[in-house]
Amino acid sequence: MFFKQWLPKAGDALPSLNGLSRHFTVQQYTFAAIGLDPKSLQRPIFNKILAVVPMLGLFSLVIPMIGYASLYKSDILKVTDALSPVWEGVLALAKFFYFIWNRQKVIQLLRKIWIKNLEVSSNPEELAIIAEANHRDYLFSLTFCINVITTGALALAAPLIIATFYTLQGEKFLNVLEPPLKATYPFDFHTPTGLIALYVWNSLFVYFIIFGNLSIDGIFSWFTCNVAGHFRILRLRLKYAGQENGGNITKTTVNRCIDLHRQTIELAEEFNKIFRVNVFIKFAISCLQIACLAFQLARGKEKVDQIFHFSFLTSVTLQFLLYCYGGQKIKDESLAVSNSLYESFQWQNVETTLRKSLLIFMIRSQKACDLTGVFFTADLPLFLWVFKTAGSFITMLLTLADNRN
Repeated sequence: MFFKQWLPKAGDALPSLNGLSRHFTVQQYTFAAIGLDPKSLQRPIFNKILAVVPMLGLFSLVIPMIGYASLYKSDILKVTDALSPVWEGVLALAKFFYFIWNRQKVIQLLRKIWIKNLEVSSNPEELAIIAEANHRDYLFSLTFCINVITTGALALAAPLIIATFYTLQGEKFLNVLEPPLKATYPFDFHTPTGLIALYVWNSLFVYFIIFGNLSIDGIFSWFTCNVAGHFRILRLRLKYAGQENGGNITKTTVNRCIDLHRQTIELAEEFNKIFRVNVFIKFAISCLQIACLAFQLARGKEKVDQIFHFSFLTSVTLQFLLYCYGGQKIKDESLAVSNSLYESFQWQNVETTLRKSLLIFMIRSQKACDLTGVFFTADLPLFLWVFKTAGSFITMLLTLADNRN
């Protein structure tokens, strides 16, 4: 592939996993787009220009966008139009800096799971479980990636399309052109030079939002799929352990299963500890973000802008679903171990001492491995709750807009 030459080549590169097609593919490219290598402890930031320049472009535009919203605070439509991308920009910045701060922990966890995947590659059935988990991650990450890049392209193209339409009706192109991102700009963008400066600045903002979010959200998806996959491998091993020697399980086999369960729980807890701040930040602003976009969709005028806001809302919804579904998947797979443990063994044939060990194992497996966001648990019920709350915000915005009209 042509773009493969742009991927970083670290001295501590991890070996490829045979039998897993497109394993970690989307994540590699999205991280490389912002100059990061999430697999290398030696050189996690391999291109400082890609890491810093787009980030500064976004950071420097956030204040003017907030200034624009403050300037037109009496116009709800303009305020929500300015703030919708601001929320996503704040998310991208928060995720980026949090990754930089915790890069050693994130990379160490990734390498630990990668090595565990290598260890199961010699077993066809276990490899099939990991392959299925990673294929699911690839499909979701690719879908999310295409949607986000499409949204970014629409954000930049929509004003040009609208200005071209009015130009065909006799207006002057530069006079009717609106900036892709609403902000108080320190220059006149209705001139050729100003237009170029406007699009360079806005493109840096959009670029960092796209790849700053795709990279962190993508690695989050990869972690959830693989941690859930290793819980499934544990259940498979329990099934075969119960069939050992006609149901007369040995102490060695029991200890191996208990040890694998402990290791997988440690992976889930380490993952939760690293990402819970990211989860909290995401959910803390999701209601406002969804409300702003839904309001724009309901009250927007231009069709092209409507298409953009619909694509933007879809991206935010998929991003939100990624966190909720990932948390729900780990929770369900960790709880399923208890049922597998009960169903796998012929308890009447198990020695008393081993039966006690298995009962303690079962009690521990009945405690779910939750993905928390400091004050809440990320799961599908939370997904519904946030949308219900966002609905209340939308009603409030519509009421305010009607009262001011």
